[in-house]
Amino acid sequence: IMKKYIFILIIFITSKVFCQSNFPDSNAIWNVNIVGSGPTEEILYGLKGDTLINDTLYNKLYTLSDTTLSDENLKNYIGGFRMEGQKVLFKPAY
Repeated sequence: IMKKYIFILIIFITSKVFCQSNFPDSNAIWNVNIVGSGPTEEILYGLKGDTLINDTLYNKLYTLSDTTLSDENLKNYIGGFRMEGQKVLFKPAY
């Protein structure tokens, strides 16, 4: 039984060590690779600027055509991200 408690304690501690404590608030770019039956597709996302939605500040999320956050590379506004405590919340544009 003691080994079981030590194992659970180790799992709990390592989960706290590797958890993300903050989310980027602006000027962040990341990619998502979609692997399916065809060729791998890469989608680029970026946070640029902020907006008010129902009196709450959100960072604008866009799909990108390149790895820079210039106005020419912003393809589609998808919605807004914000961090509240340890939660990351998303408000879709539609």
